[in-house]
Amino acid sequence: MSSSSNNSSGFVKNESRRPPPTMCDSIRAASLKCTETNSKYDCQIFFEAATKCRSEKTKLEDEEKNIKKYLNGELTDTQRISLQNRMEEIKSIKSKQYPVPK
Repeated sequence: MSSSSNNSSGFVKNESRRPPPTMCDSIRAASLKCTETNSKYDCQIFFEAATKCRSEKTKLEDEEKNIKKYLNGELTDTQRISLQNRMEEIKSIKSKQYPVPK
């Protein structure tokens, strides 16, 4: 019964189910908005930026996977700290939106 009373906050639950924003969300949204009123040719700069963003994001994710593999192995303290610092840098880069061309 108590679970039904928690349903009154459905909006909050929907918010928590939404995936976190990715670094390419803004550029993707800008390219979609551009195509609503312009030709594909006019929006080419947005498509190129979105492609570049996805490529950069994939490279960062691949690097993250490799670092995680190394972190599970035998490392010196210096190596471990260096890899952990790089993981933090990658998370920071991925948390910022890719610049949208003007």
